[in-house]
Amino acid sequence: MTEQQREEELLADLLDVSGGAGAASNGSTAARRAAEARQPILTRGQERALLDAANQAGTPTLAPQERAGERAEGSFASEVGGFVRRYPLPSLLGGAALAFLLTRRRR
Repeated sequence: MTEQQREEELLADLLDVSGGAGAASNGSTAARRAAEARQPILTRGQERALLDAANQAGTPTLAPQERAGERAEGSFASEVGGFVRRYPLPSLLGGAALAFLLTRRRR
């Protein structure tokens, strides 16, 4: 059974409104209220349209959204700057180690 078939069966089950034996046929207000309570909020056509729109929208992504002022493509310098802002102490230690290695190599 495919996902689409499961959705259609679930939709059919949710929208299935049967009369039920508990409702009185004498037209009392309690019976009318009970019958109104069993009515679905949406009609079958409205529910189908809503399900189709949800299927077309697809699954939302959890990817971070672009912040104001940042370029969408993200340059190497902006990524390094972001890393240094997030991890200042390890960045400082890494920079010191890199400077030490470069100065030793020049001798």
